[in-house]
Amino acid sequence: RTSLHRDISTMKILLRYRRDYHNDKLVPSYCESVRHALLNMGYDVFPIGEGHEYQLQGSPFPVILDQLDPAYFDLLLELDNGRNKKGELGFGEYKENSLPKAVWFIDSHGQPDLHQSLARKYQHIFFAVWARRDLFAGHHSAHWTPNATDPIWFPKAVCEPSHLFGFFGSKGGLERAKPLQDIAARRGWSCDVRQINGPHKTKWPYTAEAMGNCRVLFNHGQKHDGPNLRVLESMAVGRPLITDVDPQSGMDKLFVDGEHYLGYEAYTHVGLESAMSEALKRTDLAEAMAQRAYDLVMSKHLVKHRVEQMIEVFNA
Repeated sequence: RTSLHRDISTMKILLRYRRDYHNDKLVPSYCESVRHALLNMGYDVFPIGEGHEYQLQGSPFPVILDQLDPAYFDLLLELDNGRNKKGELGFGEYKENSLPKAVWFIDSHGQPDLHQSLARKYQHIFFAVWARRDLFAGHHSAHWTPNATDPIWFPKAVCEPSHLFGFFGSKGGLERAKPLQDIAARRGWSCDVRQINGPHKTKWPYTAEAMGNCRVLFNHGQKHDGPNLRVLESMAVGRPLITDVDPQSGMDKLFVDGEHYLGYEAYTHVGLESAMSEALKRTDLAEAMAQRAYDLVMSKHLVKHRVEQMIEVFNA
């Protein structure tokens, strides 16, 4: 592969992603974190997509590029950030042209066929789900780029927690915490399980505040998506994490059971109650584990680190 630009430090990037607004205010997202990381690295970044001035709605890609002077840009980077309010995923309709294109796929465990079919449109593929690396096996430039977080929205908790355990996610996914709730109810342990606002509404910094209000955080992946965002966010707020051990996920590529989190069997929940009890009884060990996880996330698993990885690929 050749570099995208003679001088990578002057690269000009079209960054395509959807912006949501709630009560006329921009909803924070990891896409915005990617934009800020690129800007902080000194690149010229022009955001486009739904919710931006240039939306690419109802127009073929080359027409929009004509409006933006395609000769000015070196790369189009598209970010996967879920469905809009109409339920549309909204990836770009791109015709062949000379502008290199890249994408960061996040939800390949949920949209495997779509992501595999879209992959041929991009010169560079970045994918977050280790378990679905098979989808891009034939692509000449496919790179595992795991989920990451942003300490601006998930700072280390400093408050005294009111709850012993917590799990926060979408309304449809809260059932994953039922084993946790059942054990907590039987043992008389307080447990906070809920959705922080609804889809397309502002969740940050409220999610981190709720996480920090729990002594121990819980996670259970779906469709082998680990390490999912909840893992990174829990570690970023500095609370001990109990999460499922799924050998098909990429969790063990980044973190170590017992060193960075307490694990239980993914499909049987064997070991969950003992992990919960240990986290409460051996507070010093749980806090030391959480500190190791926090340090690792801050040093290697922030959005800015993923952007640095992408830049290395573009400049290879």
